[in-house]
Amino acid sequence: MSVDEFILATKDRPMRADVLHLSPPCQYFSPAHTHQSAHDDTNIFALYGCIDLVDKLRPRLFTLEQTFGITHERHRQYLRALIGDFTQHGYSVRWKVVRLCTWGLAQDRKRLIMIAAAPGEKLPPFPQPTHSENGAGGLKPYTTIRKAINSIRLGDNLHDLNNVKYFQPRRPPLNADGLAGTITTGGNEVYYPDGTRDFTVREYACIQGFPKYHRFLGTKTCIRRQIGNAFPSNTVQMLYKHLEEWLLKQDGIRRYQPMADGVMVVDDSDSDDSDDSFRWQTSSGTYSSPEMDEDIMEIDSPQSRPRYVHWRDNCIIDLT
Repeated sequence: MSVDEFILATKDRPMRADVLHLSPPCQYFSPAHTHQSAHDDTNIFALYGCIDLVDKLRPRLFTLEQTFGITHERHRQYLRALIGDFTQHGYSVRWKVVRLCTWGLAQDRKRLIMIAAAPGEKLPPFPQPTHSENGAGGLKPYTTIRKAINSIRLGDNLHDLNNVKYFQPRRPPLNADGLAGTITTGGNEVYYPDGTRDFTVREYACIQGFPKYHRFLGTKTCIRRQIGNAFPSNTVQMLYKHLEEWLLKQDGIRRYQPMADGVMVVDDSDSDDSDDSFRWQTSSGTYSSPEMDEDIMEIDSPQSRPRYVHWRDNCIIDLT
């Protein structure tokens, strides 16, 4: 249901969440949005419905995903107002524009990702990149178009080559061993690398990070919209594994490990919780550091003292 309906329906029910994710409509803020639309006002208002949901659930952490276009100067006031709402409710906020190919997506897709922590919670850092071009820096190589769709076979669900658009004349070929362009609800600029046809719905889904076994409901047009609007599944998995590990560490809880030959396997890593020595392991097996990159901005807003905040150079600076 819509956010306002949910809040009204649960007004007498106290509810709490460990983690909340927000993906408000992004069409109005997209760089591709160049003409006014009948839905512009609705999409803008939906952005500010996020704070009502945060206030209702008071999650320990929440994440928000939005088009990077909201960071552009013509939309900057919306981003500032949104972050101002969150900090007024006591949340510390960190955000950056992430190239999702560095988190394993087979597209050169950029998204604004925000992480926020409730009062009393430490603010998690962003996960470190897991992929790089040609595997530079000891990371995995970027996930290519070929790798993303390589396991798809004739007869697979939503992979119907008899019900796909073929191009006459053939379009310019794309590099199958490179990244795809950004998948959208229309998908006009992304097509099969040899230039002969459009991608099938299953191929679109795999390039958008969905596992091959994922099942969609709806018409082909509806499913294409679901795929284009999605926060890519494989990057979501990487982000939330990282946040799960963070919360377990903050709570002093070790992840359960199954018995192996009658021996319980536990994590005996360094238990020092100090900020200087704290390190944790992500699902990729690499280590992350709490130190911020230069393009990350944050505000720490403890409620025990007055807050004086100043905007400068796209950052929030706590002047208290």
